[in-house]
Amino acid sequence: MAGGIGQRSGYIEGMKATAYGYYLDATEYDPEPSIYEQLCDVKTSNKAYEQSTSVVEASDPIEREESDELTAIIPIEGFSTFAKMREFYKMTAISRETVEDHQRFTNFMKDVTRGWANDMKRGKNKQVLNHFNYGGYTAGHDATFDNTITGVLSDPSGDGIYDGTTATPQALFGLSGDTHASKAGGTYYNAIASTLTEANFETLWNLMTVTNSFNEDDTEISIVPDMLLCSKSLEFTARRILESTLIPGSANNDKNVLNGIVNLLATNYFSDTDAWVLLKAKKGLIFYRRETPVIDIWYEHKNKTHYMSVSERFGIMVKNWRFFASSNLDTS
Repeated sequence: MAGGIGQRSGYIEGMKATAYGYYLDATEYDPEPSIYEQLCDVKTSNKAYEQSTSVVEASDPIEREESDELTAIIPIEGFSTFAKMREFYKMTAISRETVEDHQRFTNFMKDVTRGWANDMKRGKNKQVLNHFNYGGYTAGHDATFDNTITGVLSDPSGDGIYDGTTATPQALFGLSGDTHASKAGGTYYNAIASTLTEANFETLWNLMTVTNSFNEDDTEISIVPDMLLCSKSLEFTARRILESTLIPGSANNDKNVLNGIVNLLATNYFSDTDAWVLLKAKKGLIFYRRETPVIDIWYEHKNKTHYMSVSERFGIMVKNWRFFASSNLDTS
């Protein structure tokens, strides 16, 4: 500004560009794995919320005799599913004196923002994993499953997933007494209460691939899991089951038919230490990117403080419970 004194607050865009550079370079520092991308089908959104309603018609072909008229099969409408775009952020405030006394402001900015990339990715991982941490709660979990946006969207399924109601939420993982009902009237469950063993793995596998292999009009479909999700506490137990060439603990040298049958994802973000989940990766859960990380820097003259923030928006939709089956999840 001509005739004036140059201030850092007058170079916000330049400072912001520097901050973005440090944010992106932060992947060099113990990068956080993108677990959410391993579990979810990742899409882009430009809306406040996403809605999807399926149309189901997967009946068997009908044999026709000569001169018989064709019989029309009427498709049915499935459930509507929703994902609201949630905003997550980090912010820090630095006094003017701290900035001025630091000598090199860009280095100070680097120290502040270098971990933000990992922090934001960790937030996405945790938000996705909460669908498993709270997926067995019989009363649902509002912060995870309720996609209501005040004044915009009223989620009819309340604190549970799409096949429940606000008054009677439906857990993502329902035990035999907490069933999922199809549009055609069938009832199913996708949770048991058993420890992780070879025999119980087979039980859950059959529940998912045989008992629950029906769509919304109760027509047979094919579902084959390709991932076992568990906490780090169960990782070695899971590895013995999935990676041993021979059956663990057997003296007969029997071949381990579970060797390599699914991939293993063991993470501390799955907080239930004795629970485990079979799933089809990138099916049943959709992660919507609404906004890439946005960095803002501003100066407040009233308290002479520099502020920096990073924020992004995303949403998660539970599209189909059939791609998941769990054991030993907490119910409350």
